[in-house]
Amino acid sequence: MRMVRNSRLCGKAIIRYLQDKGFPEVALHFVDDLKTRFKLALACGNIEIAMNTAYEMGDDQSWHRLGIEALRQGNHQVVEMAYQRTKNFERLSFLYLLTGNVEKLRKMLKIAEMRQDAMARFHNALFLGDAQHRVRVLEEAGQMSLAYLTSLTHGLAADEERLHTEELSDKLMAYKIDACLLQPPTPIMHADNWPLLSVPKQTLYEKSEVPSHETGEDYCEPAGQGWETGIDLEEALDEHEHQDHDDVIASGWEDELDLGDDLSSAAVGLNGPSTQIKPSGDGHNEAFVVPTSGVFPGQSWCSSSSHAADHVAAGSIGSAMQLLHRQIAAVHFKPMRSRFVLLYLSSLNSLPGLPLANTMHIPLHRATHGADKLPEVALKVPHLILSLKVAYKTFQKGEFSRAQAMFKTIFSSIPLIITETRVASNEVTELLEICREYTTAIRIKNANVASSGQQQLELSAYFTHCNLQPAHLALALNLAMTQSYKGGNFINAAAFARRVLELPSLNHQSDIFSKAQLVLKNSEQKARNAHALNYDERNPFTMDCKRLKPIYRGSPSSSCPYCASTFSLDTKGELCTTCNISLVGVETIGLVSHSNSKR
Repeated sequence: MRMVRNSRLCGKAIIRYLQDKGFPEVALHFVDDLKTRFKLALACGNIEIAMNTAYEMGDDQSWHRLGIEALRQGNHQVVEMAYQRTKNFERLSFLYLLTGNVEKLRKMLKIAEMRQDAMARFHNALFLGDAQHRVRVLEEAGQMSLAYLTSLTHGLAADEERLHTEELSDKLMAYKIDACLLQPPTPIMHADNWPLLSVPKQTLYEKSEVPSHETGEDYCEPAGQGWETGIDLEEALDEHEHQDHDDVIASGWEDELDLGDDLSSAAVGLNGPSTQIKPSGDGHNEAFVVPTSGVFPGQSWCSSSSHAADHVAAGSIGSAMQLLHRQIAAVHFKPMRSRFVLLYLSSLNSLPGLPLANTMHIPLHRATHGADKLPEVALKVPHLILSLKVAYKTFQKGEFSRAQAMFKTIFSSIPLIITETRVASNEVTELLEICREYTTAIRIKNANVASSGQQQLELSAYFTHCNLQPAHLALALNLAMTQSYKGGNFINAAAFARRVLELPSLNHQSDIFSKAQLVLKNSEQKARNAHALNYDERNPFTMDCKRLKPIYRGSPSSSCPYCASTFSLDTKGELCTTCNISLVGVETIGLVSHSNSKR
């Protein structure tokens, strides 16, 4: 380093070496060639030295490169000087527009008039919002139609009367009467050059302050007065020798591992003086420490929760789908697409900022018991209960297609429900069972309408074994009783009539009750079945939700890990026809609705 300071080092090779190693500022101290000095100044971002060198060189190419570097650093004063030296009037006008310097922009308009540059005049008039001058420029350029249309649009009555001719009126198309002036946005704040924060790094300059010793020992910079403790030198030396002796003994526990040069470079990077910025008592060598960037809320949501709804709110749809696949074997996510979009859009508040500024996104957090902050989820259990009540009314009216669509919406929402208590979690499980029973009942009802004869009688009988509300069960029993009586299966009709009469919630004055009494009386007299059905009311069974056939107790079966619908064994690995979300026969942990954060 002493050779560099005394200019005893020369040659292009060492300059290239310093530049490649990231120390172009060191070469500036002994470079005499103007072009090389200018390039090194630009490389290290030293605008002052580059500008002085450009003055000495005096060529436009150097000023152009200086303007580019100054613009990158936000030094618009040097940029203005560079554009003036190179007579780059177009960029100079745009610079004045960005910095809000209207006075100099008007001067550029006068300069354009002196240069007789019609396009430059039009651009500067456009930047200034001077519609009258634009009319004049278009008129002088021979664009009479555009000049007349501009005067009409901006309400320039004097220019309109002067330019008006019958020929122009016939050629012009319709124009907007409520047009507004095209005015560039005015900068909110007029300030000097952009402030630059200098974050010093240890370079060859700092290394040169460390004197070289022939012994080759590491040098430690003396601490300031604020760090002095007044320890006796002899005692410190004794402690140092004792510490070295202990280190030698401790080295017996180390096992040598050859990791190449990476281990050495890592040790130098951790322990060497080049990575430490040592503060002094007067704060001369104190440097600004760049704060570490925070964690985006979405990333912390994903790392703190194992619920798919939190991952969807964070925008991590892929991890949410993986969680649902592991928990309930979900493979068909198209029905849940609208629910995903709802959760993602409702987890953040968007706060518009100033013009030309980015929008601020403020995360919405829900109350949790732990320290982790988790997003607010738009889907709640009360909302699904309200949807269930509407589906009940629709089912009561006989609008089965609409009711089925409502139950499918609830199916697609339940995996994204988060509950805080065990009672709420049980309500979600009960809600899932209700949706399963009603969806199966609607499918049986639709198949019953499309069939006839023996199959129709079987389906009406299966319809009565779905776990429905008492009022809806009465309607199902009435349907099965009527079809069995008309089909000649009087034994089955009598059984359905008895079940109707045993319903505790049925009004004895209702038409269904009176009808059931009459059917029971007539069926007991005839007491025969015209068709042999695959139906035994005394033997408990579950429905095969694919074939709509009974699976009696003791028969092998498989089930859906999400909605618990029952299927035959040959349906294993197929998509569930009830929820239309999960695979049948896959063993999983099941639905996760209770909020449990990762610990």
